Amino acid sequence: MGMRKVEIAESEELKDFRICDKNLSLLRDQFDRLKHRETMGMPGTEIIDFHGEFGKKFQFKIPLNPRNLSQMIHPYQGYLSAMSKHITFPELVKVYENQVVSSVERSTGREQLGEELSCLSFWLAYTEESSIDDYSEFKGLMDAFRFAKLETIRDFKIEFGSILHKEGGHGEMTQVGDGVMTKVGDGKEEEEKSEVFRFDLARRIFLQRGL
Repeated sequence: MGMRKVEIAESEELKDFRICDKNLSLLRDQFDRLKHRETMGMPGTEIIDFHGEFGKKFQFKIPLNPRNLSQMIHPYQGYLSAMSKHITFPELVKVYENQVVSSVERSTGREQLGEELSCLSFWLAYTEESSIDDYSEFKGLMDAFRFAKLETIRDFKIEFGSILHKEGGHGEMTQVGDGVMTKVGDGKEEEEKSEVFRFDLARRIFLQRGL
């Protein structure tokens, strides 16, 4: 996404997708009034109210596709607003920036790429790691994606069995059992000692379920 962000900053054709510094400053002022002092952020569940309070005073001018905005903060479908972790303002700005990149791709007709980048935006808001090695932590992301009944890894395996067993390329998760079966080349698999949940798995879920 980095190269696309540079294009947005420099290209006249994409100037309508730039985030106005003044609008960010106003958003920051509102955020600072509502944030939790102990974390300098707010839980995703309060993000809707934050945007609502801002909208009462100012026009929200972040150039997002309506679907991207809905995926972020819709009361019943938003994924950022369903995250339990506390989100700081710099983290929120990164979400805006990444969702703008997704919106640019949608504007060019590349809907699937736009969806994948939207999913990546939520993954990066949840963790900066390339993979998650604990189901209880990964479950937090699934909760944000509105899958509320996946209490155990067995529940997860049943819900997404068709995705987990789908043939993947090198290094992609193909199934979850006592461990994770990972492609190692030449059609062979080896079992790791613990579960590893990679972004590609979240991406497949996001696309297949039409999130």
